[in-house]
Amino acid sequence: SLVLADQKTGQVKASVPLLDLSSVSVSTQNDGFFALKLKEGSTSAAKGDFLLSSDRLIEIITKLHRIGAASADRNQISIDISDEFLVQFKQDKVCVKFIQGTPKNGNGVSCKRKNNRLLEV
Repeated sequence: SLVLADQKTGQVKASVPLLDLSSVSVSTQNDGFFALKLKEGSTSAAKGDFLLSSDRLIEIITKLHRIGAASADRNQISIDISDEFLVQFKQDKVCVKFIQGTPKNGNGVSCKRKNNRLLEV
């Protein structure tokens, strides 16, 4: 399972069996963002996909890829690299679009919801 916990308290927020993971999407930029896409119809997919950020992006994706390759009972996890991809948030499909911006207030990454169907990072 992949366990997502609160960074400050360590409280488990979600636990996703690796069998429920269908793919991982990342941008071409050096921003650390990635989406864990869940298989439609799986119990984990009820709340939707996960859009996450980590300084350890390469290590996480490498580990997920190796686990998928070593496991005989599951398909290989596909890794998609694109600056635009769809994620499922509850009942809505949202397009996540990565655009090159200028750093503001010392923070180089920002997220803006343009409408119900587009999230710019």
